[in-house]
Amino acid sequence: MTKIALFGAGGKMGRTLSNDDPVLMSYQNSYVSRMLQTCIEYDHVLYQIDNESPFPFEVSDYWANFIHNEAGGNQVYVCDSRRFHKPSPIFENFRDLSNPEHKHPLSHPEIYNYTDISQNGGNEGQAHYDNLVWFRSQLLDNPGP
Repeated sequence: MTKIALFGAGGKMGRTLSNDDPVLMSYQNSYVSRMLQTCIEYDHVLYQIDNESPFPFEVSDYWANFIHNEAGGNQVYVCDSRRFHKPSPIFENFRDLSNPEHKHPLSHPEIYNYTDISQNGGNEGQAHYDNLVWFRSQLLDNPGP
């Protein structure tokens, strides 16, 4: 699977929604639309909305919805990787898969059909295993991303 990240730590893609800049938003929408036109024919592309950014969930949700709408019925894989490092504005332990940052995609399977739990790799031994077992249990109860 090929991964395309829209924005991440220090990125500009998330600032538009909070700053209400229609000119910048127009350019960003055009950019993402063009990216999709180029990649939509490939079924192995993962559109990673966010990677370690400080932006609110509404920003990721906007871009996830935008990608699905622009895909025009084509199957696309969209994820949100909220792997904040300290200091996180929401949670202290970014390696804890039960924190709200990691749970957001699970709570919105209608727009996130893939999830990234690679931050769990920072754990070792029993903590690593326990996190994976917990995360899997969440998917068994409510299949989703």
